[in-house]
Amino acid sequence: MRGAPQKLNSGNIKMEESMLTREQIEYAKRDISHPVVQLFLDMQDYIKKFREDYERIHDDEDEQRFVKENITPLAERLDELDDFSLAPLDIVSIWSRVYNDFIGYTRYNLAATIPATYGTRGIVYPDWKGVVPFLAKNRKLPERLIKDEENQLYFWKRLREVNKSLGELDYHSYGTRKDWSGLIDKAYKEGNEKAKEEFKRIIDWHEKHKDKILGEIHENFDHGFSYLFMSMPDYIRAKVFPKK
Repeated sequence: MRGAPQKLNSGNIKMEESMLTREQIEYAKRDISHPVVQLFLDMQDYIKKFREDYERIHDDEDEQRFVKENITPLAERLDELDDFSLAPLDIVSIWSRVYNDFIGYTRYNLAATIPATYGTRGIVYPDWKGVVPFLAKNRKLPERLIKDEENQLYFWKRLREVNKSLGELDYHSYGTRKDWSGLIDKAYKEGNEKAKEEFKRIIDWHEKHKDKILGEIHENFDHGFSYLFMSMPDYIRAKVFPKK
């Protein structure tokens, strides 16, 4: 049994029906009240040394290896946090700090490790102890958890809520919640005029709503968070993302 407090459910994110405003986003960038941001501020000595050592490396594989071998102290501190929120504006607040403190592959790692920390809040089953540091180093859950269906469902459903938050931020940036990845082919390979108009509308919207931090969130989570989902067991995927 998961043993989570009754006040927790599959996620504590409250999605907003209306689009986020520029004012909300700018305020969130300056807000340092989130527990993860406070943790970063408390670990500035470690973070400064981590970044200085990272900047001395000039090979991609060595950079990735360095992050895996040195991220554990931060992951362990994240794992000590109580439950917290990863609503859209919370992610903006956190990533404003991540962008300030870290570079390169570290951001990709944190784009998986921070949501994974959120995903495990409320799980008290002994086999899940130390999962966050393990995941930060190995980019997947330990094999011993594969058959723990109840807690796996809890974990991945909470990550699904983080995915919704990211979708809300993309909605602000692109003006649509639809998957428009196939529009380019439809517009310019097939010559579909309606697709061309829709693609132009999205690009025009993005030009008016471009934001450095939102761009970093989109790119960093596309590498880190999305990679984490690749490790989801098929039997869990079918329940977390049931086919309509």
